[in-house]
This record gives sequence, structure tokens and C-alpha cells, in this order.
Amino acid sequence: MSTLLSLKNVTQEDLFSVGEKAVKLGLLYKRFPVPNGFVISKDVFETFLEQTGLKTMVSDYLGNVDPSRRGRLQSLA
Repeated sequence: MSTLLSLKNVTQEDLFSVGEKAVKLGLLYKRFPVPNGFVISKDVFETFLEQTGLKTMVSDYLGNVDPSRRGRLQSLA
């Protein structure tokens, strides 16, 4: 699996590596006039999060969120 895929090359077989939204865009690309685009693999994105320290930052941030406080959740989103 490539780490960077053109939407025109994304298929249902790529579901676990690029995600559902990317697969749906790839399917739309084949049938409708969707602008050219690309997707990155889940592994590349996770590597990026780890190497930049964002994974820890996001985990720490979300660890302090109380899901029972809906108003607060909306303001943080």
C-alpha cells in the first residue's frame, strides 16, 4: 500500500488503510465530477502525530474532557 493515494486510485480494498470517508470520496470520484485530490494512509497520519508530539497533546487534552458536560464539549470542538 502506498502512503499517498490519488482519489482516482482509492478502492473499497483500501478501507482499513485510508478510512471510510476516503473510500467514499474515491468511489464518488469514479462516478461524479469530484475535484482531483489525494489521501494519506492511516499509518502515515499516526506516524506524523507521534513524531510531532501531537498524539500526546491530543490524548492529554481529551483526557481532561468530561463527556457528561455537553455544552463544554461543544465549546472545545
